Amino acid sequence: MSIQEPRPTTHCGNPENGGCRQEERWLTLADASSHVQLHPATLRRAVRRGDLTAFRVNRGRVYRIRVADLDRYMEQGKVLDRVKAVRR
Repeated sequence: MSIQEPRPTTHCGNPENGGCRQEERWLTLADASSHVQLHPATLRRAVRRGDLTAFRVNRGRVYRIRVADLDRYMEQGKVLDRVKAVRR
């Protein structure tokens, strides 16, 4: 499983730190699923399989996903391969 504890990050909303770069943005599971138009359960399974890196917060009950990790996962095309296999 690729679930990791979050590391300290810069304060993304602070203009003194230059704001937040795209790869530093964190999304909830719901926001991530909207971002890539997939069901949250699909992303949750990808995390459990180790295909998508996520971080657990709130005593391990909630996932946070970096936008850069989500984009990398989508570029790999594993979701489309699985959908095609199921539809055959």
